[in-house]
Amino acid sequence: MKKKAVFSWSTGKDSALALHKILNQNEFEIVSLITTVTEDYGRVSMHGLRVELLEEQAESVGIPLKKNISLNNVQMIFTKGLLKMG
Repeated sequence: MKKKAVFSWSTGKDSALALHKILNQNEFEIVSLITTVTEDYGRVSMHGLRVELLEEQAESVGIPLKKNISLNNVQMIFTKGLLKMG
């Protein structure tokens, strides 16, 4: 039985290659792609891709997509984690 996993999807070529390799290993079942979309601009935070193209990418690989809205939340969580380390 394959292990279930969520894949962090940035919409770029490195993400695509990593996903391709993981899927070909047959060790994991990718149950969802997850990415962060800016609230103000409706674009992927990492590459600025429009949400419509992001949705087409997910549809073309046949994996459900989960969108986190607003990079500010990600930055806040990341910053809090860094502050705890210091």
